[in-house]
Amino acid sequence: MEMGLARAMNLVACSDPSIAEIAAADAFGIAKAHPFVDGNKRTASVTAVTFLRLNGYAFRAEAIGGVKRMEDLASSTVDEATFAKWLSEGMTPLRGPQI
Repeated sequence: MEMGLARAMNLVACSDPSIAEIAAADAFGIAKAHPFVDGNKRTASVTAVTFLRLNGYAFRAEAIGGVKRMEDLASSTVDEATFAKWLSEGMTPLRGPQI
């Protein structure tokens, strides 16, 4: 798990990524590192969406579209940049204080 999350930390240390790019790096890192016996893609999805929320963004996508995108990311059918673009298209700023 640490190795998967280190990918996003390295991205932040070496460049000026968008929130979507950091969330995509977290998701990619977890999906590819396979830290759990089961549930790696679900964990990657929840991590990305939670990261967006903690940084002031809601994320919306069709359920089946989200599952397909995460499967594509995990199998390298889409790359991290494409996944980040897809995330950014579904992001909307939250209003009011966030807990």
